[in-house]
Amino acid sequence: MTELRPNTSKASTTATTDKEEERTRVCMADKATQELQYNVLSVTRRAMIVLLGFENSQKTKEAGDGRDDAKL
Repeated sequence: MTELRPNTSKASTTATTDKEEERTRVCMADKATQELQYNVLSVTRRAMIVLLGFENSQKTKEAGDGRDDAKL
C-alpha cells in the first residue's frame, strides 16, 4: 500500500503563499475601494447640502425682505 504524504515541495508552498498574498492584496484593494467610495459619497452629500443651502439663501434674497434693494 502506498503511503499518502502532503506535497511539501518548495514550489508547492511558494505557489500557495503567492495565492494567499494575492488574496490579501485583493482584499486590501477592495477595502480601500469601499473606503474611497464612502469618502466620495460623504463629500458629495456635504456639497449638496451646501449648494442647497446657498440656493435657498438666493431664493430668500430674490423674494426680498420687504425692503427695496435699489434704494440701498
